[in-house]
Amino acid sequence: SSGINAEYGEHRIVHEQPIKIEKFKGGVSLITVSAWRNGAGAATGGVGFMLSSKAHRAISLIKPYGSRVLNISFNGNPRLTVITVYSPTEAASAEEAEDFHNTLRQAIADVPTHHLLLVLGDMNARLGRESVDDRRWYFHPRTNRNGELLRDTAQECNMDITNTRFRKKESKMWTHLSDGTLTKGQLDFILIRQKWRNSLKNTEAFNTFQSVGSDHRMVGCWVKLSFRSSKKPARKGHCDYSALRNQDERCSTEPLCCRGEE
Repeated sequence: SSGINAEYGEHRIVHEQPIKIEKFKGGVSLITVSAWRNGAGAATGGVGFMLSSKAHRAISLIKPYGSRVLNISFNGNPRLTVITVYSPTEAASAEEAEDFHNTLRQAIADVPTHHLLLVLGDMNARLGRESVDDRRWYFHPRTNRNGELLRDTAQECNMDITNTRFRKKESKMWTHLSDGTLTKGQLDFILIRQKWRNSLKNTEAFNTFQSVGSDHRMVGCWVKLSFRSSKKPARKGHCDYSALRNQDERCSTEPLCCRGEE
């Protein structure tokens, strides 16, 4: 278990600090980048993580990229980096949406290639089948603008969109329920670096409205890692040169004794 209890794609918590770290009972930590207020004064956006005490102690880096992208890296074997995001909605301008994805691409590029990298959060994207040859599984029939940008980012950054890899019932696919129309949508996604693609065994949504008080459902993924035991270094030979210590014994037929070091 990583100890990452949850990530928050939009927490709507406004504060003045660039990064705020709060501690709660049981050793749980909440790390957030502030939300902002829209024209009507309502809190909007903000991203963060809820971590166990074990995960918090393993943090090696916390790096925000504005108010929509937050990177946290953890010590371990392998090194783990998780980027949580909150994308502009489909109603935002094309320039704002493209700026967000450019920021996300930079955040991904900054992560060392040997890190196990996950990107997750509210992408406000809808993905549909690209062609008749597309063998993945989708909740929506068509792809929206944010979905096209998400696909472009995944391809450019060598990331795999994991939600569409596994055949699921629709009840395990949708992640958002609209407050007004009660329309279901798959807007939240988890991406993994292609290098680690085969280590990810499942991604699905959970019915957690009552537990987290959100119009988004929790989405989880399972990553299975196998570790290679380090090979012991070859034992160095140790030669006993005592037979050559005396000049008179150089031509002795006594053999040199070589043994493995203890």
